Amino acid sequence: LQTLSLQVTSGSLLPKEWGHPRLNQEEVESLNRPITSSEIKAVIYSLPTNERPGPDGIMVEFYQMYKEEPV
Repeated sequence: LQTLSLQVTSGSLLPKEWGHPRLNQEEVESLNRPITSSEIKAVIYSLPTNERPGPDGIMVEFYQMYKEEPV
């Protein structure tokens, strides 16, 4: 059997050292709050109609017709 090893020549495997910007506490709280049904409905109605289905294979019109069900 061949032993595989990971060689890191530059950079780090630790996410905290990747150099991405950090969120402040207010941003974290905003992202962690529950999504409201009115937000879901607003997104459903903002989707373009008469388009090809998305990756789930369902047309936007279906979601608009049954908007109360997923919420």
